[in-house]
Amino acid sequence: MNNVRIEKKFVLGTFKRNNLEKILLMNGFIKSFPSRFISSIYLDTLDFDFAKDNINGVSKRKKIRFRWYNDDYNNIFLEEKKKQNFLVEKDVDKI
Repeated sequence: MNNVRIEKKFVLGTFKRNNLEKILLMNGFIKSFPSRFISSIYLDTLDFDFAKDNINGVSKRKKIRFRWYNDDYNNIFLEEKKKQNFLVEKDVDKI
């Protein structure tokens, strides 16, 4: 599975986050996924290049991780997320 999206993150306090969620829900937005426990194992190079790129705010970077939800060990995914500025592409393969 491959999807491309624009991703912009904001830092909000709890009060602002709760109000934003209410505003979005009142204006036709819906939750895409039910509440769930997410587990991830991130992979990197021996020199931690992916982590360094993230910390330093490099505009073209990637991360690779194993991810699963709740305790469903029969559905573990390998994800490669590539980001350039606000454009994000994510490749997901079930392992």
